[in-house]
Amino acid sequence: MPLTGHATTDPGVLFTDPPGALLPFGAHKGKALGLVAELLAGVLSGGGTIQPEHPQPGGLINNMFAVLFDPRAHGSEAAQARQNAAFIEYLLSCPPLKGGEAVQYPGEFDAANRARHGEHIELDEGLYDGPNDLAKTLGVSLKQ
Repeated sequence: MPLTGHATTDPGVLFTDPPGALLPFGAHKGKALGLVAELLAGVLSGGGTIQPEHPQPGGLINNMFAVLFDPRAHGSEAAQARQNAAFIEYLLSCPPLKGGEAVQYPGEFDAANRARHGEHIELDEGLYDGPNDLAKTLGVSLKQ
């Protein structure tokens, strides 16, 4: 049966015949990373890639491919720290897209949120209205 490629929000299509699939994240780079991972894990592990020649009835089989390296083999820890810091400094100095926000490194946004909300989280004033109304309807008291 040919694949139709229709977008859906129904997770049940993963269990249809033929099964649906999740779209790759990260636009063209995410798709490229997914393809490289499939080729490395499928071909180099000997487990085969996802394709009609290698059917997997009853479920998906995940192959494993790992790259291991010794970071000490590529210079001193101090030299690596300098390279890391120089790269991050360069990355953060890049101008953002027109109308965009500052360039960030992966995880920077989440780290800033954790730091900002580590001890206190500000909530919108009306946030408790719905639960309070429901609690009153059900005769339950809420602690705030």
